[in-house]
Amino acid sequence: MNQADPPREIQTLQMYLNEYGQQIELMTQQLAMIEQQRLEGTAAIETLRAIQENADGVVLLPVGGGGAYLRVKVLDAGHVLVNIGSDVSVERATADAVEYLGGIG
Repeated sequence: MNQADPPREIQTLQMYLNEYGQQIELMTQQLAMIEQQRLEGTAAIETLRAIQENADGVVLLPVGGGGAYLRVKVLDAGHVLVNIGSDVSVERATADAVEYLGGIG
């Protein structure tokens, strides 16, 4: 082994360290996305349950992002459109939707 080998070994180890750092960063971003989806699923479940318990069926519907809301009456609290991926939504019974949302969160 000559004296040129240790610096190459250090460079190789530094390269591996950089690759692992990038992988950790990517996994951290993916974990944050999964956590956001879990929180959104939990919020949807809580909202669906609250609508089921609301006797008059009136809810506040956000309009845009400016803090404006409409009071609307839910016509069919027994069914929900659920996004199942790839911008495809299916109609499910509310109980089934809650179970589905609970499974992905």
